[in-house]
Amino acid sequence: TCAGLRKDAPPELQHLGDKTGHIACDGHGAERGSLYCALAWFFEHFAHDALLREFPKPKAPINTPKKLPGFGGLGKDAEPSHLLRWLVVLVGDLHQPLHWLREKGYGADVKLVYKEQQYNLLQFWEEYLPAHLPPKPSPAQLEKEYDARSPDWHHRVPTELFRDWAKETAEAVCNEVYAAMEVNHGDGSRSIPEPFKLEEEIFQRWLRLAQDLSTLAGERLGFVLTELIEHRRHKKDSKEGVCRHGG
Repeated sequence: TCAGLRKDAPPELQHLGDKTGHIACDGHGAERGSLYCALAWFFEHFAHDALLREFPKPKAPINTPKKLPGFGGLGKDAEPSHLLRWLVVLVGDLHQPLHWLREKGYGADVKLVYKEQQYNLLQFWEEYLPAHLPPKPSPAQLEKEYDARSPDWHHRVPTELFRDWAKETAEAVCNEVYAAMEVNHGDGSRSIPEPFKLEEEIFQRWLRLAQDLSTLAGERLGFVLTELIEHRRHKKDSKEGVCRHGG
């Protein structure tokens, strides 16, 4: 829920996942078929153990599942291209804020009205907003942003980065989506009007957020794929008995 992710939450409640603030695929911090655990599973399928050991140990264990119950029993004997497509899709899903909060049916149970048309919140974020995004930034701007952001991603195992990125996106849905819709009551409770009438000012904020998250998803996907290329090289060299020294 949003209880531990709001900007005004008490320090003792500010966490995502289990009570220690960690997401781990142990059935407590995250379900084994969750988006986060699926990301870890798909990445580790392509990863090379020798390279993974070079990263600092994660602050909390990942506990990557052996199987993915939510993916029809998909196994590691599946075609690599099929698994890679899933990884690409899931990195994109990671940046869809409504996918990180199960309450209210991931937003499907929340009705809103915009320009006299009614939508549910999940539908609005998955269909309406993407169809109205402004033109994407220029390649030069994207490269500049990537060069500024990517140094923070190096030297950390991607499965731990997925955890941090998940928290960022979950905080966005609580503080920038639901908080914008809620009415505060005198008893300290909050509620969302039914239906919620979306004003243009909030719509524009959401549109900017959707654009920012889409851009960030592309940059992070590029980073993850670059990492996978390096892991593939190491796997190939290992089979051929070649020692590769990273720069």
